[in-house]
Amino acid sequence: MPRDIIWTASVRDSLYRMLMRKLGPLKEWGGNHRRPAGYTEACQEIAESLNSVYGLGLKGTAVQQQVAWVTSKQAYVKHDHHRGTQFRNVVAALDAGFIKCSYFDFINKAIESAPQHNDQKKGAITIGDVTYEFSLVSDSLQKKEKSS
Repeated sequence: MPRDIIWTASVRDSLYRMLMRKLGPLKEWGGNHRRPAGYTEACQEIAESLNSVYGLGLKGTAVQQQVAWVTSKQAYVKHDHHRGTQFRNVVAALDAGFIKCSYFDFINKAIESAPQHNDQKKGAITIGDVTYEFSLVSDSLQKKEKSS
Protein backbone atom coordinates (compact mmCIF):
# COMPACT_ATOMS: atom_id res chain seq x y z
CA MET A 1 0.00 0.00 0.00
CA PRO A 2 1.46 3.44 -0.90
CA ARG A 3 2.61 5.55 2.05
CA ASP A 4 0.05 8.31 1.38
CA ILE A 5 -2.80 5.82 1.62
CA ILE A 6 -1.52 4.30 4.86
CA TRP A 7 -1.00 7.61 6.65
CA THR A 8 -4.43 9.16 6.19
CA ALA A 9 -5.64 12.01 8.39
CA SER A 10 -7.67 9.53 10.46
CA VAL A 11 -4.69 7.25 11.07
CA ARG A 12 -2.47 10.19 12.07
CA ASP A 13 -5.19 11.63 14.31
CA SER A 14 -5.51 8.27 16.06
CA LEU A 15 -1.73 7.95 16.40
CA TYR A 16 -1.29 11.28 18.20
CA ARG A 17 -4.35 10.79 20.42
CA MET A 18 -3.02 7.38 21.51
CA LEU A 19 0.45 8.85 22.02
CA MET A 20 -1.04 11.57 24.26
CA ARG A 21 -2.87 8.96 26.36
CA LYS A 22 0.20 6.77 26.72
CA LEU A 23 3.03 9.30 27.12
CA GLY A 24 1.52 12.78 27.53
CA PRO A 25 2.30 15.97 25.60
CA LEU A 26 5.72 16.65 24.10
CA LYS A 27 6.44 19.47 26.55
CA GLU A 28 6.53 16.85 29.35
CA TRP A 29 9.13 14.73 27.55
CA GLY A 30 12.04 16.94 28.64
CA GLY A 31 12.86 18.31 25.19
CA ASN A 32 12.06 17.59 21.54
CA HIS A 33 14.89 15.09 21.09
CA ARG A 34 14.28 13.15 24.31
CA ARG A 35 12.19 10.00 24.45
CA PRO A 36 10.36 9.12 27.66
CA ALA A 37 10.67 5.74 29.32
CA GLY A 38 8.51 3.22 27.48
CA TYR A 39 8.58 5.14 24.17
CA THR A 40 9.56 2.18 21.98
CA GLU A 41 6.99 -0.10 23.61
CA ALA A 42 4.27 2.57 23.36
CA CYS A 43 4.96 3.01 19.64
CA GLN A 44 4.68 -0.75 19.12
CA GLU A 45 1.36 -0.84 21.02
CA ILE A 46 0.08 2.13 18.97
CA ALA A 47 1.08 0.36 15.74
CA GLU A 48 -0.78 -2.78 16.83
CA SER A 49 -3.88 -0.72 17.70
CA LEU A 50 -3.77 1.10 14.36
CA ASN A 51 -3.36 -2.24 12.58
CA SER A 52 -6.41 -3.60 14.38
CA VAL A 53 -8.61 -0.59 13.71
CA TYR A 54 -7.51 0.28 10.17
CA GLY A 55 -6.37 -3.11 8.83
CA LEU A 56 -2.78 -1.98 8.35
CA GLY A 57 0.53 -3.79 8.75
CA LEU A 58 2.51 -1.19 10.68
CA LYS A 59 5.48 -1.77 12.97
CA GLY A 60 6.43 0.40 15.92
CA THR A 61 9.25 1.90 13.87
CA ALA A 62 6.72 3.27 11.37
CA VAL A 63 4.98 5.09 14.22
CA GLN A 64 8.35 6.40 15.42
CA GLN A 65 9.09 7.75 11.92
CA GLN A 66 5.85 9.74 11.87
CA VAL A 67 6.44 11.08 15.39
CA ALA A 68 9.96 12.13 14.36
CA TRP A 69 8.44 14.67 11.93
CA VAL A 70 7.05 16.43 15.00
CA THR A 71 9.69 15.82 17.65
CA SER A 72 12.92 16.39 15.72
CA LYS A 73 14.29 19.65 14.39
CA GLN A 74 13.38 19.94 10.72
CA ALA A 75 15.09 23.20 9.80
CA TYR A 76 15.08 22.46 6.09
CA VAL A 77 12.81 20.06 4.26
CA LYS A 78 13.99 19.61 0.68
CA HIS A 79 11.06 17.95 -1.08
CA ASP A 80 7.44 19.10 -1.18
CA HIS A 81 6.27 15.57 -0.36
CA HIS A 82 8.33 15.61 2.83
CA ARG A 83 7.12 19.10 3.71
CA GLY A 84 3.55 17.86 3.33
CA THR A 85 4.27 14.81 5.48
CA GLN A 86 5.79 17.02 8.15
CA PHE A 87 2.88 19.43 8.12
CA ARG A 88 0.20 16.72 8.16
CA ASN A 89 1.88 15.24 11.24
CA VAL A 90 2.08 18.67 12.86
CA VAL A 91 -1.63 19.27 12.22
CA ALA A 92 -2.58 15.90 13.76
CA ALA A 93 -0.28 16.51 16.74
CA LEU A 94 -1.74 19.99 17.27
CA ASP A 95 -5.30 18.66 17.08
CA ALA A 96 -4.46 15.99 19.68
CA GLY A 97 -2.85 18.54 22.01
CA PHE A 98 0.53 16.81 21.73
CA ILE A 99 2.24 20.07 20.66
CA LYS A 100 1.61 23.81 20.36
CA CYS A 101 2.17 26.01 17.28
CA SER A 102 5.05 27.83 18.96
CA TYR A 103 7.26 24.68 18.95
CA PHE A 104 8.13 24.92 15.27
CA ASP A 105 10.76 26.95 13.52
CA PHE A 106 9.02 26.60 10.15
CA ILE A 107 5.88 28.21 11.59
CA ASN A 108 7.95 31.01 13.08
CA LYS A 109 9.70 31.48 9.70
CA ALA A 110 6.33 31.67 7.94
CA ILE A 111 5.29 34.37 10.39
CA GLU A 112 8.51 36.30 9.71
CA SER A 113 7.82 36.13 5.96
CA ALA A 114 4.38 37.69 6.47
CA PRO A 115 5.26 41.12 7.94
CA GLN A 116 1.69 42.39 7.76
CA HIS A 117 0.85 39.86 10.47
CA ASN A 118 4.06 40.02 12.53
CA ASP A 119 2.57 42.13 15.30
CA GLN A 120 -0.27 39.60 15.67
CA LYS A 121 2.05 36.58 15.30
CA LYS A 122 -0.12 35.07 12.56
CA GLY A 123 0.79 33.37 9.32
CA ALA A 124 -0.26 30.80 6.75
CA ILE A 125 1.21 27.80 4.96
CA THR A 126 -0.25 26.40 1.73
CA ILE A 127 0.16 22.75 0.77
CA GLY A 128 -1.48 21.88 -2.54
CA ASP A 129 -5.00 23.33 -2.52
CA VAL A 130 -5.20 23.71 1.24
CA THR A 131 -4.04 26.73 3.23
CA TYR A 132 -3.53 26.50 6.97
CA GLU A 133 -3.72 29.74 8.92
CA PHE A 134 -2.22 29.82 12.39
CA SER A 135 -1.72 32.09 15.37
CA LEU A 136 0.99 31.75 17.99
CA VAL A 137 -0.93 34.02 20.32
CA SER A 138 -3.88 31.63 20.62
CA ASP A 139 -1.97 28.48 19.48
CA SER A 140 -4.72 27.92 16.93
CA LEU A 141 -4.66 26.36 13.48
CA GLN A 142 -7.45 26.70 10.93
CA LYS A 143 -7.77 24.82 7.65
CA LYS A 144 -8.98 26.98 4.75
CA GLU A 145 -9.96 25.07 1.58
CA LYS A 146 -9.65 26.98 -1.71
CA SER A 147 -13.03 27.70 -3.21
CA SER A 148 -13.54 26.88 -6.89
